[in-house]
Amino acid sequence: MNPEKPFLSNITIEANNYLNDVFYELLLFIINSNLSVLDPDNSTFSIKIEASISSFDLSIRIRDTNSRPISRLLSTELISSITEKWESRGYYLPIALASVIMKYYAGTLNIIPLDPKGNVFELLFPLKMVNE
Repeated sequence: MNPEKPFLSNITIEANNYLNDVFYELLLFIINSNLSVLDPDNSTFSIKIEASISSFDLSIRIRDTNSRPISRLLSTELISSITEKWESRGYYLPIALASVIMKYYAGTLNIIPLDPKGNVFELLFPLKMVNE
C-alpha cells in the first residue's frame, strides 16, 4: 500500500441517493451492451472497478473489455448536450443520466474507448464530497 494515499475502503462519498443511480445506469448499460455482443460459446464477460484518490478528486473507473467502443466524438456529445437529444440517443440514455447526475454533484463522467473492444467510464468526484 502506498503510504501517501489513504486506504480507499475508509473513504465515504457524501451524496444522496442519486449516486446509486449513477452506478446502476452505467452497470446496466455495460451489461446490456455486453449481452448484445457476446459469443454464444463464450457467455461470460467481466467488469472491473478501480478507484484512486488524488489531491484534486476521487476517481472511480468502471471498465469492460467486451462491448463496442464508444467513439470520442459520440462520448463528448453524450456527456455535453444529451438533454437536447435523449429521444435520438435512447440506447445511450443510461450514460446520459449518469452524466447529468455527475454534473449535479459538480463532478464529471469521462468515457474512454478501448481498442479493439470495451470502454472505461471514469467518474471524477470533487474532494469536497469525500470524507476519510
